[in-house]
Amino acid sequence: MSLGYWIEPTPRLRAFPTAGVGAGGLLLNIGDDGSAHFDDVLADPNRSATLSTGSLLVSLGAGLEYQFGTPGGDGLRLGLRGGYLLSALSSDWQLGQSRLGGGPDASMQGPFLRLTVGGVRAALGDATGDKQ
Repeated sequence: MSLGYWIEPTPRLRAFPTAGVGAGGLLLNIGDDGSAHFDDVLADPNRSATLSTGSLLVSLGAGLEYQFGTPGGDGLRLGLRGGYLLSALSSDWQLGQSRLGGGPDASMQGPFLRLTVGGVRAALGDATGDKQ
């Protein structure tokens, strides 16, 4: 979930700071390429594992959106958002429901940049065709 406040320096341009909070996780799947022989599987049946960890994430950033076309009318909107993602609280690595010690310090913390492209449609008018 993100919250922000937008400022309109011009009718076509929006600028806004944002702050957000959420959760995320990392999965590490370990396995073979599937080309084992039957006897190999019998000798070593534990041939794959899925390791996981999760964390509480906090983001701080800013964005810009520019609308091509008539302001308040139909058009194309191009946006750019960037910031930094912080990993506030992290869980231990797990294998299934079991905790694992000695895992790497891996997280989703770091800078981010996101480009957005969307369409804008003018507000629908009332029955007489007037736009509100």
